[in-house]
Amino acid sequence: MKNFSFIKNQKIFFTISIIVLIIGIVSFFIRGFNFDIDFIGGTEVTYNIGSEIPKSDEEIIISDIKSIIGADKFSSLRVSGNRDILTVRTLVLDEDDNSKDLSDNIKNAIFGLYTNAVRSGESTDSELIFRLASTEENEDAAFTEEDVEKINEKIAELTDRKVEAQLDGSNIVIPLESSGIIATLRSEITEAVVSRYPDAKWVSTDTVSAEVSSGLKKSAIIATCVAVFLMLVYIAFRFQISSAFAAIVCLTHDIFVMVAAYSLLQLPVNSTIIAALLTILGYSINATLIIFDKIRENDKKMSGKDFAEKVDEGIKGTLWRSINTTVTTLFTVGMIYILGVTSIKNFALPLIVGIIAGLYSSVCLSGPLWNLFKNIGKKIKK
Repeated sequence: MKNFSFIKNQKIFFTISIIVLIIGIVSFFIRGFNFDIDFIGGTEVTYNIGSEIPKSDEEIIISDIKSIIGADKFSSLRVSGNRDILTVRTLVLDEDDNSKDLSDNIKNAIFGLYTNAVRSGESTDSELIFRLASTEENEDAAFTEEDVEKINEKIAELTDRKVEAQLDGSNIVIPLESSGIIATLRSEITEAVVSRYPDAKWVSTDTVSAEVSSGLKKSAIIATCVAVFLMLVYIAFRFQISSAFAAIVCLTHDIFVMVAAYSLLQLPVNSTIIAALLTILGYSINATLIIFDKIRENDKKMSGKDFAEKVDEGIKGTLWRSINTTVTTLFTVGMIYILGVTSIKNFALPLIVGIIAGLYSSVCLSGPLWNLFKNIGKKIKK
């Protein structure tokens, strides 16, 4: 390793990165991205299974759901709680569904009929639950069958859909299923889930609109750009302008590799990509700054030598530190991937790819790029 030169072999490193760049671009055009409903809108259906879901069942459930709604309409599967809550996320979005508007209209109608009506904390947009608050005139206020008839008459004026209020103890419960293809979708998925888990119960059906999704896209882009900009301002101030340009290329390289992994492996692209991107940016720039700091130190000590030699010595002086840091980090993230549920694995895997890419860029690319941009700067000055 003493005789190995990162500067002399920089063409090999640059070639490897270019090959990865080409593979990623080809994947973008051929495979595209598996966008989750967080980014393009869709519907998620949640069930309480009533028992723990074995990890081995997750792929089977995914296969069953894909056969029902089609692989192109499936987004992702999430197991939460004590592994007894199952959430199926699909790309189905019924633009004609007016469930949210109807829910708001029913709430306003009930509040208009009963001034002391209160919406229960367990109420959702898909199942409205109301109770009557106690008053001075009536300490034991409660809905009656007459109230149910009165409310159903009011609902009939609001919609021609089959929506009926029901009396549950002293509460009014109004099941409000989605209309159109979403209702059909939930029915078919529920049948498949119940056939596998007889105790399973439908909890809710929620729709993520395209407007919300576009906001998440914008937030992801803004968060990443701001983070990169602030890092580069600091690097340019702390080191040199040429080192800031080198850091730009390295960070772009790491982001590209991680995004390419999402495309190649068809991992669900959801809101967690924001956390993954910022994590990798922070990890990568930290590894790069350690090397830059060593190079700057050598620049002062090795005043009689060429900058390329100082770069080589700086990389070699921090090489094992960079490798050890990466390996210990990979141990932790690797265990999360091995032991985690599907949603955690879909977050951990891009991190693993990004961490490895960060090690490669900081060790093999950052120093040679700094030297390259420094030489270009000298030529421009001349």
